Parts: sequence; structure tokens; C-alpha cells
Amino acid sequence: MRIKKFMNFRHVLFACGLLFTINLSGQDSHLSQYYASPMLINPSLTGMNIEAYRGHLHYRNQWRSIISNPYLTQYVAFDMPYEEKFGFGAYILNNRAGSGHYNSFNFFLSAAYEVTIDPADVHHLLTGVQLGVINKSVNVNELYFENQYTTQDGGGFDPAISSEEVFENDNVFIPDASFGLFYYNRHKLKIFDQFLVKTSHIIPYYVGLSGFHLWSPKETFLNVENRLPLKIIGYGGIMYRISNEIGLEPNFLYMYQARNHELQGGLLGYYHVKEQNLFVMFGPYYRHLDALSIHLGCIYKEYQFRLSYDINMFSLHSVSGGRGGIEISFTYMYSNKPSSSMMH
Repeated sequence: MRIKKFMNFRHVLFACGLLFTINLSGQDSHLSQYYASPMLINPSLTGMNIEAYRGHLHYRNQWRSIISNPYLTQYVAFDMPYEEKFGFGAYILNNRAGSGHYNSFNFFLSAAYEVTIDPADVHHLLTGVQLGVINKSVNVNELYFENQYTTQDGGGFDPAISSEEVFENDNVFIPDASFGLFYYNRHKLKIFDQFLVKTSHIIPYYVGLSGFHLWSPKETFLNVENRLPLKIIGYGGIMYRISNEIGLEPNFLYMYQARNHELQGGLLGYYHVKEQNLFVMFGPYYRHLDALSIHLGCIYKEYQFRLSYDINMFSLHSVSGGRGGIEISFTYMYSNKPSSSMMH
């Protein structure tokens, strides 16, 4: 009993994560605002539906309410179109988690190409690829292992006890590749143009499928055969104009990796404040058997700002009190034309 009391939740939570990242199959991080980071969900969205270039910053902080070293996700991206059919970009994604300062640093180059030729400019099929490297590291000296807890002298953690774990290294580099397909209909969608058109109830839709870690590259800190499992992402949604001022966008994201499923979905509502040429967005999102998140933001000229907060509802609710993660993103989309904010 003394051992269980001494082992605080921070250690247990990180130990569970360590099982996936070191001994079993690693899993990627997720974002609640997945729609705001297109290159992370499908390479074929690189540089598409923008007129000049796009810069993006993203930050997520999770589990600060229950652990002293919260899970942090930081993302920086840049992409641009080239001669209408091509898109090029790059991004840096960094994840840090737990007491052992487990860190995953990702750098990828991304390219996309529109393969369809539709004279009516209605149907669009895109394809894309990403190539890059992942660097994973961990501070072994700050990890806690079950056999290092003792019942002697009242019980507690004894770092002098060997963990009996043999680490081959604590820093690995992993080459990686991704591929995606994406389809959308109607003309290249701009929020301003879309909501102000006179045709009533236009319903453009989009859907995509992508694969990440295509060759399941080897990743391990131990002298064992462990590979980063293939991740499959399905993404889709609809843009629906209710009036000249109001639009709705329901969308979803499905991820499958290492026999684990994640389904997110929600609804964004847009309201056009004509006097300020401003769009305000708000909506609820739900991650199956995990959390409810509230999203809000605004679009003004080339600037997009989004804020969301996850409310934990299931397995960790009794410990977290419902407090999950906060997420902030900022996008700047430069254009050669006025009023050119895009759907994504």
C-alpha cells in the first residue's frame, strides 16, 4: 500500500505512454484542430486552395492539471502553390511528454499535384507525398520503473536499485514517408466568395485518404525489433451556405494505427460581420470515448486565429476533473487579391 501511495499519477501515466513508445508500437500525437493543419492530415493538401503562401503556428498543452510535465505539441508550417497544379511546403512538428522528457522532433518536406483536368473546374483530385526525418530522444536517468520501488524503510522510490532495462541508445533518427489522395468538388473554395454567392444552398464537399510511415521504419531505444506502425487517416466534410451571412461546415477525421482507432467530428459555424469584413467561427467537436472540445476563432483578411479546449469525459475524468488540453493556432495566408481567406 505504501508503494501505491507513493507512485503518483505522473509516473503511472508516463509509464503507460512509454510502453507504446519504447516497448510496443509507437503512436502519433493528435490535434483537436485537425482542420487547421492540412499537411499533418494529408500531403495532397500542400499549397492547395491558396493564392500565394500560407504560414501556420500551432500549440497544444495537455494534462497540465494532473502531471508536472504536461504533453506539449508545437507545429510550424509553410506552404505555397506553384503554377496552379503544384504545391510545395515544409513543416516542423515537435512533441514532448512526461517525466523522462520523451521528445519527438519531425521535419518533413511536402509536395502536391492536381491530377484532374476538368474544363468546368468543378471536380478536383489531388495527390501528395512527404519525405522527412523523425528524431526521438528520452532522458533515461529521469525515468521511473516499477522494480525501483521498495517496501524497505517505509517504502518509496530508490534510484540505487537497477531498473534492469538495457537501453541501446537514447536518441534515434528515423527516415519516413507519407502519401495522400484528396478530392473536392465545386470551384476552389474561398470562404468570402462561397458565402456571398447568390446561388442558394451550394453544398461543396471534400474527402481524403492518406497513409503515414509507409514502410513502418524501425524505431527503438532498446535492442529489440520495433517499428513505427503505418497510420491511416480519412478526412472529409461539407461546406453549406445557409444565407449570405451564415455558413456551416461539418467535418470528421478518422485515424487508425496499431489496432487503435480514433474518430473525431464536429461542426463549425461561420458568421460574416459585413461591417468589419470579419468571419467569426464557433462549434463543438467530439473525440469518441475521449473528450468534448469547444472551438472558436475568427478570420480577418489574411489572418486566422483559433482557440479550442478539450473537456475530458471518460477514462481519466475522475482524475482530471474534466480538464484536458488547450490548443491555439494562428494562420497567415498572403494573397495577391483582396478578401482572399480560404476554407483551410
